[in-house]
Amino acid sequence: MVWWLTEGIRDWVEAAYTVETDIEKLGDAMIQRIEEKRKALGI
Repeated sequence: MVWWLTEGIRDWVEAAYTVETDIEKLGDAMIQRIEEKRKALGI
């Protein structure tokens, strides 16, 4: 179930939950995902 929430659902709806207790790592992961989306959009 955890895999579906954190990875598997991304294939269907391009969204997933991120579980991270370190706020710095969470921020880095968010920025990385935003940059991936920007690259895919060409911006």
